[in-house]
Amino acid sequence: MTYLNEWRDRTESEEFEDQKHIYFILFDIAEQHKDFFLLLRDADLLYLLQDEFFRNFGPTDEDDEIATYSKAFFTYSTYGFLETWIRRGMKRTAKEMEKMFNNRNKYDEGDSTYSVCRI
Repeated sequence: MTYLNEWRDRTESEEFEDQKHIYFILFDIAEQHKDFFLLLRDADLLYLLQDEFFRNFGPTDEDDEIATYSKAFFTYSTYGFLETWIRRGMKRTAKEMEKMFNNRNKYDEGDSTYSVCRI
């Protein structure tokens, strides 16, 4: 079972009130397999992770225009966030990554700990 299948299975089987919790599940699974993801990084093989991610969640030729752009946004932003975390050594916990991802549009000049950007 790949980590993406595990992610899909957990998001379908776990009950949660906030849809944003799916990101915690992704980071939690990645954190559980941290050694593997860091090996991919060190071997310069993260493109394999990207290929799998896009094959599972990216737009397809059969998608209509709205689905295509929605899937593209979801896939690129989620994968980019995950890859950046891996490239930086996965130093933050899955819970910290969830908080950062969920607060990415908030900006507080006094505390930029979880302020990613203003969109």
